[in-house]
Amino acid sequence: MKRIVVVFCLVCCITFSTIIANAKDSDQILEIRQLYQNVEAKIKANKLVKTTIELIANEMLDIETGQDIVPVYTFYWTYDTGILSKVKVYIGQGSVIFEKEYLYSPKGEVVFVFEKTSSFEGNTLEEFRYYFTQKRLIRYIEGKEIIEKNYSTEVIDLSADKIREAETFQDVFKGMLKLPTQ
Repeated sequence: MKRIVVVFCLVCCITFSTIIANAKDSDQILEIRQLYQNVEAKIKANKLVKTTIELIANEMLDIETGQDIVPVYTFYWTYDTGILSKVKVYIGQGSVIFEKEYLYSPKGEVVFVFEKTSSFEGNTLEEFRYYFTQKRLIRYIEGKEIIEKNYSTEVIDLSADKIREAETFQDVFKGMLKLPTQ
């Protein structure tokens, strides 16, 4: 009888802690969405500095099609603090457009990554969303399918790549701030 009670208590504790963890992740996702809306509102109100880098070079060709690849990187940041809020990446390659967005918390941590592949006609071919807290993936959305737990190894590896990409953009941004102005 004691074993049954102990097992029952363990099951209850595990279930309760899972419910608490899921609720905490849901709260964090709501906070990330609110942050995204706030950053978008600041962008529309021109309250963030917009710095765009467009790379145009004859050497940037798609080997298979021979078409130009034109990447455009846009950094949104606060002038007085130098804090990066968002990076948008746009790459036109042949008949396909690749778009990415990286959202950063006020502490500089990547909290959200959005990726979209579409045709020049505007048809969405693929769409992915990654939600993070402290470099830990808390939600992954592929198309309309929401995956919150039990991520595949592929999704875990992809999310780690997204964090590295976001950190690389932070490094580029920090380097841009150090450039002398004319």
